[in-house]
Amino acid sequence: MKKIKITYVDFILIFVAFLWGVNPVVVKIGMRYIPPLPFNTMRMVIASVSCWIILYISKAYKKMDKKDLKELLYLGVFGYFIYQVGFIIGIKNTTAGNTSLIVGMLPISVALLNKIFNIERATKKMIFGIILSFIGVFFIILGSGNQLRISYQDIKGGIFLVIGQLALGYYTIFSKPLVQKYSNIQVTASFISIATILFLIINFNSIIGFDWKSVSTTGWLSNVFSGAISMGIGNVLWIWCVKKIGSIRTSLYNNMAPVFTIIVGYIFIGETFGVIKIIGTVIIFVGMYITKNKKENYVIRFK
Repeated sequence: MKKIKITYVDFILIFVAFLWGVNPVVVKIGMRYIPPLPFNTMRMVIASVSCWIILYISKAYKKMDKKDLKELLYLGVFGYFIYQVGFIIGIKNTTAGNTSLIVGMLPISVALLNKIFNIERATKKMIFGIILSFIGVFFIILGSGNQLRISYQDIKGGIFLVIGQLALGYYTIFSKPLVQKYSNIQVTASFISIATILFLIINFNSIIGFDWKSVSTTGWLSNVFSGAISMGIGNVLWIWCVKKIGSIRTSLYNNMAPVFTIIVGYIFIGETFGVIKIIGTVIIFVGMYITKNKKENYVIRFK
């Protein structure tokens, strides 16, 4: 019987999945005190500031070449910013079930983009693991009782979610060359800062018009966790893991986030944890195990 070898990279990605799994519950609590647009913009400001503070403490800053700055701008705008916009609009226009299903497509998006741009080659084992992971997410949705629905509004929301998903895939894949040259903290801080500036411009009136003095300690703690820890530290670690094990394998851990959402929801807000959810969780873990058995599961082709 083969032993399951878990590396420190796996532990880090499980931790990131935990942060991103807890985040929806924290955001839900925070939006009791802060409206969605001000909440999301402020958490991005907090994430940006946190990343630059970490970068300053680490003393890992390195002056970037003009060519890399251009690539960084593209990734910040068409990657991270579009990802945030796509998900905000998408989630607003469709059901939680539809959202979860499309979120679970990240490994598929990453694999397809890698194929198109001939960067990482997914083996049969990797593809099988991706399919299993997606099926696991589907089972979790069924077990949660979240509605899967198709209407004009759902199609509109779905389109934005797919665009956001592809943008996240683009950001995940093409951040790797930059992280090979510069600190993952610097790269992440730059991405988030670009997106934050654009969000501040778009949502300036909602930020200025909101009474921030009325926000309770709970509201601020929720915003700080979602910004500094989930978005800031989570993305720093995510990009670092892409450098270590490739974008396809890293993206699979995104599908572990719903597992932690279920556990946190069960403990803190009394959500059920039935047999179907357990089956979905097991399927996700099996899919991930299949993809990590051998190092030759992926081949990097950056030139």
